[in-house]
Amino acid sequence: MGVRLVNAGGFNTAILDVYKKDYIIQKCIAQHPQYKEFNPSSVNTEKIISMFFNGEVHILTSILRVGAPGSHTDTASTGKGYTVGIGLNGQLNKEGYNIYGERRTSTASGRMFEDVVLCGHDEICNQIKKAHKMLSRFGIISWDFAVDENCEPILIEYNLNYPDVMIYQMNNGPLFGDLTQTILEDVREKLKKER
Repeated sequence: MGVRLVNAGGFNTAILDVYKKDYIIQKCIAQHPQYKEFNPSSVNTEKIISMFFNGEVHILTSILRVGAPGSHTDTASTGKGYTVGIGLNGQLNKEGYNIYGERRTSTASGRMFEDVVLCGHDEICNQIKKAHKMLSRFGIISWDFAVDENCEPILIEYNLNYPDVMIYQMNNGPLFGDLTQTILEDVREKLKKER
């Protein structure tokens, strides 16, 4: 919220008066050309939901969030950008969507989504699996990662509260995917024990 791009050479402390408190200053991310291709002005991110279940971390669903032209962030949640589902192997789905359900099949330059396998996806998933084990008290976590010019993941943030699942399901189907039946049975058993 309130992301602003500031030239460090011409930094004026008056800008801090706008934010007053509770702000973060970070170095600009130079993202990988593959991610930049979707929209060069924004940091386009992979958003992934993981679940710690039966002692194991599962990657439930993944999307690529792309900002609108001229924006610095992935503005998909405003309806100006868009999202594309990511398969387990890092390959993009054939179609992407904005929050209104409008479809698209390619980048602004015309590259088809289904022809893209994201270079950073596997390593992001590996890092999530390690990190979520350290946060195993939280069953479900959503993660935001950027990918730098060397194809190295950069953790932007993780969210421990309820993730917004609508856009994930629009792109990839039911949140729990192949685990749906197993999870429903697990919940039923726990409810029986509580009675």
